[in-house]
Amino acid sequence: MRGRDARLVVVGGGVLGLAVAAEAADAGWRVTLLEREPALCSVASGASFAWANAHATGSEHHAALRREAIRLHAASSAAASEPWFAPMTADAWGTEVAEGGVVDVVAFAASHAATILAHSGIVRTGAAVASVRADAAGAAAVLDSGEAVTGERIVLAAGVGTAALLGGLPAAAAVPALTRVIGQLGGIARVRAPRSWAGGLVLGDELSVRPDGADGLVLQSLALERELADEALPLDERLVWRRLRAIAARHGIRLDADDLLELRFAHRPQPADGLPIVDRVDERVLVVLAHSGVTLAPALARLVAARLDGEPHAGLEPPRPPAQQHPDPH
Repeated sequence: MRGRDARLVVVGGGVLGLAVAAEAADAGWRVTLLEREPALCSVASGASFAWANAHATGSEHHAALRREAIRLHAASSAAASEPWFAPMTADAWGTEVAEGGVVDVVAFAASHAATILAHSGIVRTGAAVASVRADAAGAAAVLDSGEAVTGERIVLAAGVGTAALLGGLPAAAAVPALTRVIGQLGGIARVRAPRSWAGGLVLGDELSVRPDGADGLVLQSLALERELADEALPLDERLVWRRLRAIAARHGIRLDADDLLELRFAHRPQPADGLPIVDRVDERVLVVLAHSGVTLAPALARLVAARLDGEPHAGLEPPRPPAQQHPDPH
């Protein structure tokens, strides 16, 4: 059992890492969160369509977890001083989408960072982790500068960078799902809503559109993401915007060249079987990773907090069938 104020290091300051860190802080851990970028939620989380939804394929475990995650999003946001989850309603979206809503990742980051700090935790941006080590005495995340940030436990929520950080831990090979994680390109454009925009929600492979505040839209094209999959980041913004405008025009959305407010692309982790990973790779190191991290964050955070304290699933469905879970080491 851990002692009072046991130290936990969380690597990754996206929505998933922040959710894990805040949940652990609420549970009594003294948390240090490390994010390599200058701002929280600025990579994959910032490039997400941020539509938390209950759509799932292939596993009732996964579907149940998504439904619980959306319930937790709604409840936690409603209790926060600055709400960050907006449930979808017919009057706002032009359609009724059951069990869904939009996560404002900037407000989410601010709220969860405040929770960590309120429990005497630490949030560090611009802290790039080069490697992770663990032994009987404890665990450490070693920064590029050589500084070792130590704790009793480490949780890696580092997205596509997770596998590289585990290179020094022999036990990492015992988690088969980690060896089959790819980086899938994804991105969004935030734009001014044209006067001709009728409102509502558009969902499709070539184009998805959702409202963004009072006079903005968020656009995503899965088809364009696939076309750009082999391109190196950063992408040519002018070229991508021109192609996205052409796609929008085919769907009756006429955008001017200066309507673009922000274009973000990043690589998201994608386990080969599509299911999230919550697993120990060492007695002191735990990994949490998911393609739908924005949707699943609060539920996966509860699973992580429970496993840190020796409980298997915190009353939730496991993220993958039990036969695919790596047992805790004894």
